[in-house]
Amino acid sequence: MRTKSLLPLFLISVMAPASMLWGQSYSLSFDGDDDDVQFGNGLSIDNNELTILAWINFSEGGTNYPRVISNGESGYELITTGTESTRKILFHFNAPSAASGIYKDSHNLIGQLESASNDLDWHDNPEFLSPGNYLSVAFNVLHENSTIALTSDLRELSENVQIWDGEISASGLTEPVELSWHVEKVLTGDIAVNLIDLNTRRVLDLAAPDLYLLGDIDDRYSRQFKIVAGDPEQVALAVDEILATIPEELSLDGNYPNPFNPVTTIRFGLPEPRKIRITVINLLGQEIIELVNDWKDIGRHEVQWQGQDYHGRPVASGMYFTVLSDGNKIIVQKMLLLK
Repeated sequence: MRTKSLLPLFLISVMAPASMLWGQSYSLSFDGDDDDVQFGNGLSIDNNELTILAWINFSEGGTNYPRVISNGESGYELITTGTESTRKILFHFNAPSAASGIYKDSHNLIGQLESASNDLDWHDNPEFLSPGNYLSVAFNVLHENSTIALTSDLRELSENVQIWDGEISASGLTEPVELSWHVEKVLTGDIAVNLIDLNTRRVLDLAAPDLYLLGDIDDRYSRQFKIVAGDPEQVALAVDEILATIPEELSLDGNYPNPFNPVTTIRFGLPEPRKIRITVINLLGQEIIELVNDWKDIGRHEVQWQGQDYHGRPVASGMYFTVLSDGNKIIVQKMLLLK
C-alpha cells in the first residue's frame, strides 16, 4: 500500500549573517491554517544558515496540540509539544539543488502529499530571480494559460505518473554547474523517480543522493530537465515518450502540406540550443527568402513560408528547396508549390 501524508509540511531555509538574527524575534507567515512560525533568542547558527522547522496546531479529539516538525532517522516526525508522544509524517519528496562557484540554489522541493493539490495551492511557492548574476532551479506549471515558475511544487498522492518540468537558468556564471539532490524519506520499492536531462538525453535515478555535472549554462537559454515519479513500469514508459520528443541530432522534418498553395509549414528539430539559419532557394540555387536566422531552443519547431520572396512578391509554381544550417551541418529538402 502506498503511504499517505497526514499533515502539510513547511521546510524553509533562510540565509543571513548571524548578527542579523542573534537576540531578536522574527516570524514568518504562510497562506495556510495555523501557520505562524516564530523564533527568538538563543539561536545557534552554523555557516550563517538557519533552517526553520515549522510548527502547526493539530486538532485531535477536539483539543488543539501544537506540533513541531523535526528531522528523524527515518523521515520527518510530528512531535507533540509538552508530551513524549510522536507521530510520523508519511511522505516522500526530492530536493534538487544547483551550484556553480559562489552561486547556489538549494531550497527546492518536489513530491507528493495527501494534503496537496495538483493545482496551485499553499504548498507551492514561486521562484524569484536575484538581481544581477544568479543561478536558479525552478519547476514550471501552467496556470490560467500562463507559465509560473515555482521553487516548491508538491502534488497530490496519485497512482498516476507525475511529471515535473524543471529548468536551470543562470546569468553571469563563469564556472560549471553541478546538480545535486537528496530524498527526505526513503522511497518504497513501488516508486521510481527519474530525472531526464533533455540536453544530453541522460536518465538519472534519484532514489539515492548524488551529484551530476551539468557543465556551463548559457545565459540565453535555460537547461531543461524533467522529473518523472510513480510506478516503475509506468515511469519507464513515460521516460521513453519524453525522449522521443527530443531530436537526437539536427533535423529537417519536411513541410506540410506538400504540395502546397501558397502557404506551407516547415518542421525542424534541435538536440540542444543552437543558432540556425533556414532559407528557401529555387532550382537555380538562388536564395528566395530567409525564414530563420537566430538562436533556437532544444526541441522541435515550426516556421511558415508564405510562398513569397524577400520583397513580399508571390513566387511562381515549381520546385523549391528548404536549406537548414547550424554552421557545421547543412540539410536540404525539396518542396513543391502548385497553383
